[in-house]
Amino acid sequence: MGTQSYENVYSREKALSKLRGQIRTSEEIVALAAPVELVPEIEDVLADAIDRGVLVLLLLASNNLSYEDVAEREFPATIVRYWEQHGANVTSSMVDYHSGLVTVSQLHDPDADVGRTLTYDDEFFGNMQLTSLVVNFWRRGDEIYAADPRPLPHTYDSFFYAVVDAAKRLRDRHDLYATVEVAGENRAYGDVVDGPVINVRQNIVFPMTNSFPSENNIFVESDHGVVSVGGPSGTVEDIGASAVKLYEGEATTSG
Repeated sequence: MGTQSYENVYSREKALSKLRGQIRTSEEIVALAAPVELVPEIEDVLADAIDRGVLVLLLLASNNLSYEDVAEREFPATIVRYWEQHGANVTSSMVDYHSGLVTVSQLHDPDADVGRTLTYDDEFFGNMQLTSLVVNFWRRGDEIYAADPRPLPHTYDSFFYAVVDAAKRLRDRHDLYATVEVAGENRAYGDVVDGPVINVRQNIVFPMTNSFPSENNIFVESDHGVVSVGGPSGTVEDIGASAVKLYEGEATTSG
């Protein structure tokens, strides 16, 4: 699982520097719940992450702004949801499943009281934090922006990103196919599974279609029948995916 490290930070400037550094080095995913007012402090590194092809999920909150106020703004993100929260606005970030921070300090406000910010580098904690964000808080917000899916064909190393884009395309009634490279040692369906994508169950982009809180998967109609596909460490699906190619057109033969 790699090296785990934790640090308590009591400086606004250092906490912001940690957050910016985590986003700056992101390669796959940034999931961030934060006050709307924090975004200008990290807007440039979020935009750079988008340019690198990183999936950026923002759950924003404010005690002062309405949904309409926030919906008029543009944010450097793949998906933005807004929650008209009342009370303390927690900032919680998760980057590439292994690093992030949590704080109730108002990092955007230099005049606010400075509390503790916990920063970490721990894959176990990072996955727990992402699950907590998606399961407990993501649905509380309303979607105000979802970027167009990537042009096809495209091969996704990030299964999460493949699920999001597949959901968008099925929502818009596109004919969609997938070639899945199978992860792990389960070869009951071969090394590669491909065919039409007939369903996506997920809880990230509107409309949410999951049947249990943390469900994010793709269903492919293959030579083996309908196969459920999860991420590399998926346990409830038929197979896990190390990579997913999405495309329009005729499917090739399964491996």
